[in-house]
Parts: sequence; C-alpha cells; structure tokens
Amino acid sequence: MNQGIFNFRDELAEEVGRVFFHFLNDFTPHKIFPSKLEKDYTFIEQVNLMNQTFSSTIFINFEHVIQFSDELSDIIEEQHQRIELYISEALDEFINKNFGNQKIFLKNKNKKYWVGFYNLPFITSLSFHTSKYINKLICISGIVTRTSEPYPQLIYGSFVCENYDCKFEIDYVEQFLEYREPKICPKCHNINTWTLIFENSIFINCQKIRIQEISNEISSSNIPQTFDLFLKEDLVDIVKPGDKCFFNGFLTAYPGRIKNFYSNEIFKIDQKILNQTLSG
Repeated sequence: MNQGIFNFRDELAEEVGRVFFHFLNDFTPHKIFPSKLEKDYTFIEQVNLMNQTFSSTIFINFEHVIQFSDELSDIIEEQHQRIELYISEALDEFINKNFGNQKIFLKNKNKKYWVGFYNLPFITSLSFHTSKYINKLICISGIVTRTSEPYPQLIYGSFVCENYDCKFEIDYVEQFLEYREPKICPKCHNINTWTLIFENSIFINCQKIRIQEISNEISSSNIPQTFDLFLKEDLVDIVKPGDKCFFNGFLTAYPGRIKNFYSNEIFKIDQKILNQTLSG
C-alpha cells in the first residue's frame, strides 16, 4: 500500500520548534537570588521524573524561556495554538536524543509528549478576556464548577482509502475538537471513502471542565463569566468542583455542536460515554 503524509507544514512554527529544541538542550537557569529552598531541575532530570511516573508532560518555568530568548517567549505567548504541536515535537526529539535507548520510551511509539508552562508574567480574571486573546498563551484564575468524566480524544488520525483498487494511506491528519477526514484521495480522487486506522492513530486522555469567575473578582453589576476548558493527559482528574485554580493555556473558539468520531461502528464501546460527556 502506498503511504503519504499530506499535512501542511508551517515554516515559522517549524523554526520555533528548532529553537525550542536548542532551549531544551542548551539552557541553564541563571538565578539572581539563588535559594536552597527552590530547586530548578534540569530538563534531563525532569524527563527522568517523567520516565519514573509515566508522565507525558514536562512543565517549564516561563521565566526560563524569557531568559533564553525574548523572541522565543514572545512568539510562544502570541501564537501558542499555532506552535503548540511543533514545540511538542521538539520535546519528542529531545527525549529521543537523550533517552532513545531506554525501553520505557520505546514501548509505545504512538505516545505523545506535551509541554506545559507555568509562572507566566500576567494573571487575569475571566471578564478581561476578549477575542483579542484567542490562540494566545494566557493564565486565568477561576473556580471549578463542573467536571466531565475523562474520555479519549483523537489528535492525529491515520486513514486508508476504502476504494478497493486504491487503499492509499494518509498519516498524521491533525484533529482539533472535531473529527476530520481527508477531503479527497490524492491517488483515486474519491471523497468520503476513508476508514480510520486505529492502531496508527494517536489518542490522548482528555477532560472537559467549566470554571467561573472568583467572587472577589466580579464587579457588583456583572454576571459571573464562565469558560469551558479542555484538560489533557497529566492534568486530567486533578481538579474538582469548588477548587480555585490558575489555568495556563490558550483560548479558542469551537463549534457549538462537536461532531464526534465515535459514531463509527468500530468505536461503539465508548460511544455512549463520549456522547454523554460532550453533551453535558
């Protein structure tokens, strides 16, 4: 069978990924006021901890990114959604370079690693966020009011054309909040004839939560603002209703009704759970 990757590659985001790899590989924190009470782990040490705890996320102090490069920190803040997957690929490369011979990192070739940031320069309440913040890395404060059950989310799909004489495969079709198949087969030019190759696709553990403005941040004349957040992997199931938290991530607009891929026959086992999660 012929195989192909027909994904658009973003040259700017790829360059950001290359610079971020050098950050992971070369950066050493410079403390103005060193403290024995606060230990800064090297990225090698952090990945070792990920190894021991079966974690998939490395958490990085954003001040370290600023120390390394103002330009890198600016573009991560301003265009976070655009470059998120590319800096995750940089982490993959860093892990492969330093730990590629360790069995735990070879056990699941479809495992995806993620980069989380903390200690962002600004923290704001929900009422101050407008459309100008969409796709930017931000830190917001809020109180958790609702949590869903965790569910599997497809992030990269591999598909095979259902045309018997074709069987062309396309790998790594990026998914974002809704199930997306390739528009047309580049070999036989058929449309709507795709089957998801489950074992070659990448899924992550997700959870949907709702947060509301904290009471002391609401002006007397306003109704509390609410946001829906999607947590993934290591952040799933660590908050509960009533928790007051800071959340780092990016804002995005998503369809009012999300089409889910579990309507396919092969996913009937999880269909009821996911439908209940997304409609709740």
